Amino acid sequence: MVNTISARQLLRIRPDRRHRILDLREPEEFAKGHYPGAENYPFDEIKVWRKELPKDASYYLLCEHGSLALRAAGELTECGYTAAAVVGGYRYLP
Repeated sequence: MVNTISARQLLRIRPDRRHRILDLREPEEFAKGHYPGAENYPFDEIKVWRKELPKDASYYLLCEHGSLALRAAGELTECGYTAAAVVGGYRYLP
């Protein structure tokens, strides 16, 4: 089962070294605007960047509608990471 959090729960998280928010959209979309403190890690490149992430952090995954975040959270969790998808994606952020 994939861990999820709501957009409201995401608002309580302060990004730092141990709590990272990963924006899975393409760089062009990220450049147009993104959640404060989010880092751009495009979903299409997950096989590359997931190997570079430290396992001692928690990851909160965000995409436009939530579906890619769910897939990525599942993949990261299977690889031993602590990850949660933001349900509904950017549509539900204030």
